Amino acid sequence: MTKKLKFIKFVYLFGAFIDLYFAIALLFPPVWAATFQIQNFQPDLSERLAIMTGGCLMSGWTCLLIWAQKEPVQRRFILILTFCPVVTGFICLVSYDLFFGTPEIWNLSFILVKLLILSFLLITGFFTATQIEKENQNANPNNN
Repeated sequence: MTKKLKFIKFVYLFGAFIDLYFAIALLFPPVWAATFQIQNFQPDLSERLAIMTGGCLMSGWTCLLIWAQKEPVQRRFILILTFCPVVTGFICLVSYDLFFGTPEIWNLSFILVKLLILSFLLITGFFTATQIEKENQNANPNNN
């Protein structure tokens, strides 16, 4: 396996790991509160259900990334779909909260930096996979 392919698989699995963590945090509100250092977090039933719905969706996305890494070049568009709307949506939410909400700026800034790093990895992984696809097409012109 080439270094490029290993990198792409790493990106998928890294994204899956991040999604799994957030899925757990969303499914178990006390983990969410600890992640974001929210004191006295006591969501009512409707808030818990909304948060846990997000956890179910994140669980599904975790599985999607694990599935996609099995054929990372052919399924490279999953990386773009992970970047936008999933990661960019989180960046928007954290940025909004950073500027208009939570006073714990250090914690949110740290999460924002992690999301930006993840964005860079996803985009780089997509372009690397696209490069491999083009190399494969040039090496096997009869398969187009």
